Amino acid sequence: MTGWNIDPGVWTITQGVDTDNDDAADQSLSTTTAEFERTRSLELTLPPRATTVLTLRLTDPGTPYWQRPDLGIGPEDVTLQGRNVRVKVHSLGSVPAPAAIVVVRNAAGRILVGASVPALAAPVDLRPQTVDVTLTLPAGADPVGGWVEIDPDHALTEITTRNNAAGL
Repeated sequence: MTGWNIDPGVWTITQGVDTDNDDAADQSLSTTTAEFERTRSLELTLPPRATTVLTLRLTDPGTPYWQRPDLGIGPEDVTLQGRNVRVKVHSLGSVPAPAAIVVVRNAAGRILVGASVPALAAPVDLRPQTVDVTLTLPAGADPVGGWVEIDPDHALTEITTRNNAAGL
C-alpha cells in the first residue's frame, strides 16, 4: 500500500479480519509500527476470501511537507557527453535545500562517481533555483542502463523522493 494524502510520521498499523461484517477487526489481529508518508509503501499480506480491516494511527508526527526541502531531477536534466554527465538539480520545496550528494550508478546499481550539490534556495519567488553539476565517469566505466541519483544515502527529509533519480 502506498501513501499519498497522509500526514508524515510514525504510524501504528493494526490489521485483522472482520468475521461478522461489522467493519471491525475481530480475528488475527497484528500490530506494527512504520514510518509512513506520501510515496512510501507498506507491505501488507491480505488473507484470501476475508474482509481485512486496517486501522492506522499517527503516533509520532513527522516534519510537515510544507516545511521540507525537495531536490529533483528529471530525464531532461541529465546529459551524457563522452565521460561527462551533466545534471541540472532543481530546488522545488518551500524551504532551502541543504547541500547534498549526486551520484551516477551503473546498471547493477553500483556507484561509479559522486559529487557535491551545494545548498539551494527555495523557489519562493517562483523563479527556478537550479545548479548544474558535472560528474566525470572513471575510464572504462559503462553507464549504459545506469542512472543518476540525488541523496543516495537518503539523508534528507524531502517532500518526495520520486524525483530523485533519472536514467542516463
